[in-house]
Amino acid sequence: MSDQPPWPLLCASLTSLWLSACGPALLRPEQREEPAQALRAQAERLIDSKSLDGAPISSTELILALYRSHLRLKDRVPLSITSRGLRGLGLRRSGVPRRGDLLIFKDSPHTLDAAVILEVKGSQAIKAVGVLRGAPRVIYLHLSQRDLRRVEGEVINSYVRAATEGPNGELLQGGYLAGELLVDVRALF
Repeated sequence: MSDQPPWPLLCASLTSLWLSACGPALLRPEQREEPAQALRAQAERLIDSKSLDGAPISSTELILALYRSHLRLKDRVPLSITSRGLRGLGLRRSGVPRRGDLLIFKDSPHTLDAAVILEVKGSQAIKAVGVLRGAPRVIYLHLSQRDLRRVEGEVINSYVRAATEGPNGELLQGGYLAGELLVDVRALF
């Protein structure tokens, strides 16, 4: 029996446990480009086809399809994830969001629960893909102007549940804008 404490073995075991609990580390900036392009290409295919192999799609199925589009992303989302489980994935992103980050929205009926960023303009304008009415769709949202639909005629926040207008154009029932419902941005790679 050795007089030496088993620190190296203990530290290796704790590190292994911590890594398995926390998931894979985030990719370095130079490693992100290729997976982000694969994710975007898959998103465009899904948006064009409006389905996943001809069937309506849920947010969870969309996210699994996107993150499995590149070898480096395949283990970022567990197969058994639920809509509620999406909220705990990855690391909370502080600062400017990046392509491939997961957007988490308030839990509201007939809206979307999550989306994946396809493009970030400046540090505030985001183009993402999410599931609305059973199909993958492009979603726009703006981080600093969350309650505005348009600025200078350009859509900056998509309706995730449409407003109902009366015959004279008056608002009968309010809709929700994507920016208003955004709760969190999570980094997965």
